[in-house]
Amino acid sequence: MGRGKAWTAVEDALLRDLVGKVAADQMALVLGHPIGGVRYRMKKLGLKGYLTGEYHWSSKMSNLLAGSVGVLYDAGYTPAQIHRVLTEQPSITREHIGDICRCRYRARSYA
Repeated sequence: MGRGKAWTAVEDALLRDLVGKVAADQMALVLGHPIGGVRYRMKKLGLKGYLTGEYHWSSKMSNLLAGSVGVLYDAGYTPAQIHRVLTEQPSITREHIGDICRCRYRARSYA
């Protein structure tokens, strides 16, 4: 059984950038390595392959919207008031907004 092509520093950097945003099969297409090779390299580099934030399959809102909720909360608005503003987003409940305000799901890393 032969070894695949060697990983370059550029491929490692691209892999680090894509982890958490793109699934392993899509990374394999972009990087030109087999899926098993991508997963092995992620493990070797200590990277987790979990999709996070707006990239996760069950995400209800974008990172921008979640950051906006945090800014409104820091400005003094209650989760109920923020929910009334977001009525055009029916999949977002008051509980989702409360969880973001309490920093339970997404890190509030907005500037």
